[in-house]
Amino acid sequence: IYQIKDEINNDEYILDMMKTWFEIINKYNDDNSTESGALRHSICSSIAYMDSLLSKNVPPSLEMYIMKIYFILIDYLQDDESEIRDAVAKIVSKIILQHNYIMSESKALNTLYEKMNENFNNRKDYQKSMKKSLFNYNIESIDEFIINKIKPIKKSFFLERPDIYKEALINVQNIIKYITPESKDIQKILTIFKKLDTTLHNILSEYGGSQLYQVISDRDIFVMIYSILIWLEKCLQSTECTSEIISEIIINIKTVIYNISNMDDNVYKFNYVDRFFLN
Repeated sequence: IYQIKDEINNDEYILDMMKTWFEIINKYNDDNSTESGALRHSICSSIAYMDSLLSKNVPPSLEMYIMKIYFILIDYLQDDESEIRDAVAKIVSKIILQHNYIMSESKALNTLYEKMNENFNNRKDYQKSMKKSLFNYNIESIDEFIINKIKPIKKSFFLERPDIYKEALINVQNIIKYITPESKDIQKILTIFKKLDTTLHNILSEYGGSQLYQVISDRDIFVMIYSILIWLEKCLQSTECTSEIISEIIINIKTVIYNISNMDDNVYKFNYVDRFFLN
């Protein structure tokens, strides 16, 4: 329908059809059934068919929907199925960027973030969506999220972990590159940092250094802490951040480092401080 929109000559009808198309895409993208793999293949095919919309200037009335398609493509570039990743790398390379070659998945991922920022950086919902995707869990409950990693798991074997192709740190780095802190972001991340600091200290006191090191070595926990600290760093560099807030944060960080520096395990001290506080 969009490809023959000039013949139809009814902008309202075209917009309604595009909204319906996106709602269908979004509905089946969220499907977690056993057929989700086949659905993702179909979604890729449908998105690829919209080449005329993805490769040209996006009409303002459709920006919100195409922006969300970009987020779907970012997820699919990190899908467990190689066919999905290959299909999206082709969409990004040949349709969105109009290259005559297909980029690697990692290059396509970084370039797609760049292109998305180029197209949508003036939209408030773009910044909001990017900040939300920085933390893909309930950031208000990070203490529970961390403590649950300590609880014993009574299983005789573990299923293979999904999302092994998820480029979590690359996602964080790209998101940080393109988001701009506001005053409310600075206050929020400061509260989150304090909760993180308190939780890690509680684990250290109750379970000991080896358990804390095991916890922060967990992939999910590591990415979470990395996300918090790199966002905190960008907030500190913002003109929105006052000297009082900066001083308060530095005092908190010094306290963490001081407590760890008094531990007997030098290897543990080095890894913890180096990975999270001195970089």
